[in-house]
Amino acid sequence: MRRFLTVLLEKEGFRVTGASGGGEALERLRRESFDLLITDLRMPGMSGIELLEQAVELDAALPVLVLTAYASEASAVEAMNKG
Repeated sequence: MRRFLTVLLEKEGFRVTGASGGGEALERLRRESFDLLITDLRMPGMSGIELLEQAVELDAALPVLVLTAYASEASAVEAMNKG
């Protein structure tokens, strides 16, 4: 899915930086500035909710889009409450 979104967004003219997991994404967020974070809810090493929490600590104005194939009302509410 990450590769698909990368190709799709790049074809639309966006510059995309991918990460293989939450830890790598967090390191990139610490080193670079981004206009948007798109994350999966379930990832190796760190959940999307954990990444969301830490990303908001680094940049409270960064928009975050959480995607998942394992949606539940509870996870949606949690993501909304975390920012």
